[in-house]
Amino acid sequence: MLEWQQNPADTALLQKTWTDDFEVLFSLGSKMYITAFEGAHGAACKSLFPWVERYEKAGRNYAEQSEFRIQALRLVQTIEKALDKVDNIEKLERYLYALGHRHVHYLPVWLDPEYWDVFKIWADIIEYIFEHVKEGFYDGLKGVNHFKN
Repeated sequence: MLEWQQNPADTALLQKTWTDDFEVLFSLGSKMYITAFEGAHGAACKSLFPWVERYEKAGRNYAEQSEFRIQALRLVQTIEKALDKVDNIEKLERYLYALGHRHVHYLPVWLDPEYWDVFKIWADIIEYIFEHVKEGFYDGLKGVNHFKN
């Protein structure tokens, strides 16, 4: 099981950079779901939310419907609840574990474990990108370029 090494500086930074602005949070949650629904596994993702197909068949934009707005907000509320517990690893892990248990009632039994792996792969590539951009930024401040032509 993956463990997150919490430290006070990281906790403070996470909490400082999170927002309570409704519009920002709604936009974040919306973008995450739209990306999932329109991505390579979009059909499978949409199948987890039957109302998406219902609206699409009716020629309506699912992203403009109340079900979508509620789901987008649930996602960011889940992140916010996790951030509230980030300074206590045991509480955080219990919360996330219970969240997984609750999803047994929402997600189909046939859900391919690959979908969980996709989220992990995206998190890994984002971390990789940020680390290399950060290295380039600080090297640039020092006038260093490891990839000169």
